[in-house]
Amino acid sequence: MTLEGVLVTINNLLNLVVPIVMVLALIYFFWGLAKFILNSGDEEKKGEGRNIMIYGIIALFVMISVWGVVEVLNNTFLGGQSTPAPRGLDLIPNIR
Repeated sequence: MTLEGVLVTINNLLNLVVPIVMVLALIYFFWGLAKFILNSGDEEKKGEGRNIMIYGIIALFVMISVWGVVEVLNNTFLGGQSTPAPRGLDLIPNIR
């Protein structure tokens, strides 16, 4: 197997994994939101829910920011020869 073949395989794998990780971060955020709302009487569990929401937002922000930086670098040095970020429905296969 050539180096190009290995890089294509890694790229294909990342194209599958990145949307899944983003969806998991979004689910984690909503889990914290549910925990925050459902435990509004218990300050300790409410704080746990708030922390989960904050970590979920940070994870989403970091992933989207890295994606944006990679696009900027790609457009600057390679002339924009990569796949753009997927649209919302592209993250969930076979919906259309």
